[in-house]
Amino acid sequence: MLFFHFSFFIFHFQLFFVPLHPKLLQSVSYMDFKILYFTIFCVNNVAAYLNKSAKDVYHAMQNAGMIDGYIVPCYDVLHTFSKEYIVDDLVSLMQQKGVKL
Repeated sequence: MLFFHFSFFIFHFQLFFVPLHPKLLQSVSYMDFKILYFTIFCVNNVAAYLNKSAKDVYHAMQNAGMIDGYIVPCYDVLHTFSKEYIVDDLVSLMQQKGVKL
């Protein structure tokens, strides 16, 4: 079941974001998968909240430095909060950074 879960989100990540080479997937640690999954979770839930595409939200967050500068480094704390709190926090941060979609 766990393998299917990872395969499912990797498939969707490849479909919407970037192609991942099989050798790259072999070198990714379990923690990297958790952070990757959490990042996808954040992007998809913010996109649903804003009624925008995940691709557009991902690019907006990436351009604003939110993924590498906030979501990934703060994973240890952020992943303990509820979905609603995370979405509200990220939307608020997008507004503070002046992100337009």
